Amino acid sequence: MAKQISSFLKNIIPVDHQWKIKLFEAWYGLIGDLKDDARIEKIDKKILTIGVSHPALAQELTLEAEDLKQKMNAIMKEEKIKSIRFKVINKKKGRS
Repeated sequence: MAKQISSFLKNIIPVDHQWKIKLFEAWYGLIGDLKDDARIEKIDKKILTIGVSHPALAQELTLEAEDLKQKMNAIMKEEKIKSIRFKVINKKKGRS
């Protein structure tokens, strides 16, 4: 199902933004066991905002942000993410 959606999106998303599809496809592999507690909230001007379920998790991921950024950029084969920010979200209500 995810492959069908990404194929559809590649037809409607401008070429210069299609790297974001690749990031979304790789997200669960990048974030691992934290997939239920961390999600992509926004990508704006090479700044990735990740929503997390708890302040302690935001602090922990802040320490790992450089490594995570390097992994993401390696997947895209160029620097698409310059910095990562974290914000605490309410998982039950969705995006805040």
